[in-house]
Amino acid sequence: MASASMELARSIWAAWEQGDFSSVDWADPEIVFVQADLPGSEQHVGSSRTTTASEASPTSGSSPDTDGILRPMSQENVELVLRIYDAVARRDDVTPFEFYAEDIVWDLSHTRRAALYARPVYVGHEGVRENWRESVAAFGNVDLDVEDLTDAGQHVLAEIHERAVGRASGAPVEATHFAVWTLANGKVVRLEVFDQREQAIEAARLRSGSG
Repeated sequence: MASASMELARSIWAAWEQGDFSSVDWADPEIVFVQADLPGSEQHVGSSRTTTASEASPTSGSSPDTDGILRPMSQENVELVLRIYDAVARRDDVTPFEFYAEDIVWDLSHTRRAALYARPVYVGHEGVRENWRESVAAFGNVDLDVEDLTDAGQHVLAEIHERAVGRASGAPVEATHFAVWTLANGKVVRLEVFDQREQAIEAARLRSGSG
């Protein structure tokens, strides 16, 4: 189940999708807006600097890539990743594969948990299914709570809280991981999982730089 922060994010996205950029009820008066890693990046403080409908219009004369104002960029990618997590939460093992490229790369090599699996990197739909079978064999059902999703252009950075119970020990297991989803043409082409947020951010930055 998504956290309360994700429910709030969904309501904000829904308003933006309808072209309503006027509401700031959700914003702290001292909120800080940052659009990073872009030419001319700026930082704005306070809810009075949220985007208006006229600012978001492509005819307004401002560039959404350089004016330093928070905008609903790459919303489709964030929504797609959220739909995958929602399907997993419902134990739906069909829907996620509608969004995975046939040759998807499922990379766990950057995590300590890689030692638990037959290999650190899996490829293709069958590879993903194999990894999940191994996870279920070790832990039974694994619950993934979405704590945060961050748009990073062709990437989506996810902070995920995991809850499971070891099959052999019966001991509860909880952990947080950070996933970088890479998308192209409406499909997930790569998933990389990291133990640390900084590692995930750096990976997204490097992959964006390499095109």
